Amino acid sequence: MDAITTMLREETASGSFAMHSFTNPIINVIGDTATANWLLWVAVANGGTPNEVHQSEDLSYVRTPDGWRIQTLNLHFGQILTTP
Repeated sequence: MDAITTMLREETASGSFAMHSFTNPIINVIGDTATANWLLWVAVANGGTPNEVHQSEDLSYVRTPDGWRIQTLNLHFGQILTTP
């Protein structure tokens, strides 16, 4: 967990603004496992330049004694729009 926190701090240090919006979930639950597809829209201002990113994520989940946990995550990069 510490490695993830450190990586996120380093990767987002130069950004002055970021917003993520997960939409249109398609979730299939079968017993103690599940799969999902999410559409993701990201707005970012980095170095004063606003950007938009549109992508999707495929996830698998597993139910544990502590609740549902993400098992795998596959990110599919889509369109990146930069405003001049």
